[in-house]
Amino acid sequence: MIHASLCLYIPMPCCCIGQLTFMRSLGAKNALIPFKNHPVVYKKHQIFNILDNKPCKRRLICRILIKFAAKNKKSKRMKRIIIPFAILFSALVLTASCLNDDNDDNITYYGDTAITSFSLGTMNRYLTTKALTQVDENGNPLDSVYKETYTGSSYVFTIDQLQREIYNPDSLPLHTDPAHVICTVGTKNSGLLLIKDVDSDTLRYYQSTDSIDFTHPREFRVYANDGSAYRNYTVKLNVHQEDPDSFRWNRVAVDNRFMAASQMKALCFNGNIFIFCQEGTVTKVYKTNKNNSSACTLLDTNMSLDADACTNATVFENMLYTMSDGKVLCSVDGAAWYSSDMVNAVSEGEEYYMPQRLLGGTGHKLYAYDAQGRVLWSDLHGIYWQLDRLLDDAAMLPKQDISLMAMPVATNSSTERIVLVGNPAEGTFATDSVALVWNKVEEYADGAQTHAWMSCTERNGNRLPRLAKLKVCKYGDVLVALGGKGEAASKAEPFSHLYVSYDNGLSWQTEDKYVLPEGFDNTGSDVSALAVDEENCLWIFCGANGQVWRGRLNQLGWK
Repeated sequence: MIHASLCLYIPMPCCCIGQLTFMRSLGAKNALIPFKNHPVVYKKHQIFNILDNKPCKRRLICRILIKFAAKNKKSKRMKRIIIPFAILFSALVLTASCLNDDNDDNITYYGDTAITSFSLGTMNRYLTTKALTQVDENGNPLDSVYKETYTGSSYVFTIDQLQREIYNPDSLPLHTDPAHVICTVGTKNSGLLLIKDVDSDTLRYYQSTDSIDFTHPREFRVYANDGSAYRNYTVKLNVHQEDPDSFRWNRVAVDNRFMAASQMKALCFNGNIFIFCQEGTVTKVYKTNKNNSSACTLLDTNMSLDADACTNATVFENMLYTMSDGKVLCSVDGAAWYSSDMVNAVSEGEEYYMPQRLLGGTGHKLYAYDAQGRVLWSDLHGIYWQLDRLLDDAAMLPKQDISLMAMPVATNSSTERIVLVGNPAEGTFATDSVALVWNKVEEYADGAQTHAWMSCTERNGNRLPRLAKLKVCKYGDVLVALGGKGEAASKAEPFSHLYVSYDNGLSWQTEDKYVLPEGFDNTGSDVSALAVDEENCLWIFCGANGQVWRGRLNQLGWK
């Protein structure tokens, strides 16, 4: 018999299992819980069946109460943990058992448990800008911080049930506040969800309105609704630590030998950067490693390369290619060059198609001009050549400062868009101020349709300026262009901007994230070279002073 002064009696609806309120946390040393046909009492950290005065472990709530009551011996924080349990179980019991008759044995409890979903609510970003009106004692604008919100649910979370880890593969934007996060967590079979404190092992009942500090990974625990098992999950919130749209540059070397070049072209091949420099009537080849770029090595080539070998240099089918003395040459190291023993021509009727100038290589074809300025292509190492089709006037094809790039089509792995960019011949189109851009679609699937080249120069309003010694390369998903002073009617300043195209050369623009390095100087020369390595680093070689720069857009360096 339990003394009334030491007990807290909790009245119950007659058809319910019970409104579970917890005892010592409310000040009572003992408590009577009148389950129907199963009255139990809480005393001395155990649950007793009043009918036989023996410890009771038959009911779900009894088992859970025993576990937490035992923990109360060691922790003074029992009250903060237990009260939410009381509320939760009260709600569960009242909604479940009151729908039935006096027999509560129809309730089904499940022993399996898991976190099945995780999503974020509205997220906050705190950005810094210069104040428009507030200045310091020197008249400089002060920093102003403002809040920006975005929808966190658009970021998908991965739930690794084996490792019991929850994380977002796509990091949240820079300057996101991870210390005040509202999230929604789904559990299997309405399992009971708790979260561990940051600085202790204390577990607290989690509510969807709670603001959670995710500055560090947090541990969640989910109990099966029959109390027989639980799982712990580690939740990590990934936030970008650097601006994805920031371009970072480093000056890696200065090589005065580049100052003697009248033309330059740079190619990335097998982890090295090859720089072809036209000096008088010959072409010299330099090599530098992309990871150790402090100095360039002049290669001792096995044959003399003529002046045109510089502008003809390209990469195709894991080899370096160029043309010298009218022959197509190939090399695997930039030093030893070889030509085919076969005649570089194929007969169609009585006409032979022979390349005179290499334009560039893609993943599947090598392109060239013949002596008549027609476009040729080869898919056999430059041995046999075929005539390509044009939809527009061949007179509008670029004649100098030519770059050719292949832009993969995201929706079709067997399709590329080939972009040809360059300038008219010197002294022609004197009233024009823009570069010449051509485009074609190339499909490589069996039975695919063949497409012709078409001019894109007159089909847009934001065109690429006509720049001396124009250089264009593919960088990520965009095209990047750089050049010297404006030619013909172009008034563009030399090396003032990096020009960017997001639509395969149709339109061009300048923007803040694609910027030249601070301290960049190519004054006095139009000669430069661009290259992109396997790690998405953009290289600039300056002919005026031998500066070598390497930079990368932050987002292109993320794994």
